[in-house]
Amino acid sequence: MGLINAILGRDDPPDEVIQECKFKIRGILEASPLNEGEEWRETEDGFLYQVGSAGIIIHFTVDENDDSFVELYSPIVKLPSDNLLAFYRRLLELNFEGGGQAAVGIDHDSVYVCATRDVDGLGSELAEVIIAVGDMADNLDDYLHDEFGAPKFDWEE
Repeated sequence: MGLINAILGRDDPPDEVIQECKFKIRGILEASPLNEGEEWRETEDGFLYQVGSAGIIIHFTVDENDDSFVELYSPIVKLPSDNLLAFYRRLLELNFEGGGQAAVGIDHDSVYVCATRDVDGLGSELAEVIIAVGDMADNLDDYLHDEFGAPKFDWEE
């Protein structure tokens, strides 16, 4: 089971759906200014993209109508131990300021920058969304750590 689907308590899409989505997304990434090996690499169930200190997990899900979606998640910080009300308020303000291309959310004790797009009809917009999520995550991990003492996400955990 893929990490994000496991976290969200969902089943992985069938392997043929994952492979079809990977084929589409790989084509989009190869045609974009995002260079494989430098910034993105293929994983077993999707892709991993790196922007500065932020890593973006790119994976796939299928809804109850068998529509395929690409989901981008970037874990940035853990919840701080103090001042949670102000922290949550700031996250809501950041969502409002974000313009809707990406959102900030919480799963368990981690804060993520995330976005979801329908795979069908997806084109160059994917590179723009990856860059938006990556830039937001790369800026927010430092900001939330400095402003609220939120521990940065550790990819080794």
